[in-house]
Parts: sequence; structure tokens; C-alpha cells
Amino acid sequence: ILFVQAFSVICLVLGGMSVRSPYSWIGSHRKIIQMLSYEPTLILLILAVYLQNNSFLGAKVLENDIPLIYSMPLMFISLLFVIAIEFEKSPFDTASSHHAHQEIVKGTALEFSGPLLGMIELAHTYEMAIFFSLMAAFWHTSLIMGIVLALVGFIIVLVMDNVCARLTSWWMVRFMWTIPLTLSLANLIWLWR
Repeated sequence: ILFVQAFSVICLVLGGMSVRSPYSWIGSHRKIIQMLSYEPTLILLILAVYLQNNSFLGAKVLENDIPLIYSMPLMFISLLFVIAIEFEKSPFDTASSHHAHQEIVKGTALEFSGPLLGMIELAHTYEMAIFFSLMAAFWHTSLIMGIVLALVGFIIVLVMDNVCARLTSWWMVRFMWTIPLTLSLANLIWLWR
């Protein structure tokens, strides 16, 4: 699942760099910086799921009787920051400025229009569905509680979007490599014992 998500971001970056627009290039570079900031957290999430279930398969997660949120609460908090980056919410809306209301140009998808832009927006929608499913999987024992958990996570991301100011790309990397990565590592060490 996370490979599909990473592949779509790489395709968007390659598409943004294939045109001559400097704004599209800047947006693509910022998208790469975003990937650099959140991919370590996602890798630690995969390792934590493996430590919890002794398998990388999603079906093994569903076989457990105890929700993942009990054993991986810090990982869930880290995932919320990753989701804020993926949904282009403040303070992490650095790559595609149709979410960053301070800019005139659109960034990575600046040169796309018509069916190609529609495909990009459709891919953004399925990425949202993937991340909502990941949030809901943290409470996999009950579908309703999983949906409630995903909605609570989404509301937290929206509140963060409306409370925080937009900052620089390198601030995002420093933040993601300190707080969420430390939370993820702490949760991984907790699962390791």
C-alpha cells in the first residue's frame, strides 16, 4: 500500500520536472523534500506492524483481537503528521500551492490541465482513501470505531491546518526528523521489548 503511495508521488515529481516551468520545478523539489521528511516515519510504521504481528501482511493485523492503537499510540500520532504532509495542510503545504493560499502559482501541477490534471486530483483522492484506511486500521476490531478514529485524526489535521502558519521546507524536515521520528522510535523500542 505504501509503495503505491510513494510511486504516485514519484510520478507527480517526474511530471512536474518534465516541463520547462521554473515554478513546477520548485514544486517538484519541494515534493521531494516532503518525501524525504516523512518516508522514515512510514518505514518505522511498517517495522512496528511487523514487530506487533510477526508479518508484513495486512491480513495478520486483522487477525489480532487487540486494536493497534493500544500498542502503537505514538506511531498513530506520527502518522497524523505524515497525513498532514500528504494532504498538503499547514504548516506542511510547501509543494503544491493550490493548498497554500499565499501563492499565485500551483507548484508541481502548474502545467497540467484537462484530463491529466483530473488524473492527478483522482490520485490525490485515492491517496486520501489510503491514509484514511491506515488510520482506521489502527482500530481494526470494530469498523465503526475505526471510522471514528479516522475522523478524529482528520479533525486533528484540520485543526492543525487552521492553527499553524506555513513554514519552510527545511523546517519541515527538521521537525519530522525530530518529533515524529522520535515518537516512532520510542514506540518501536516499546514494541521490541
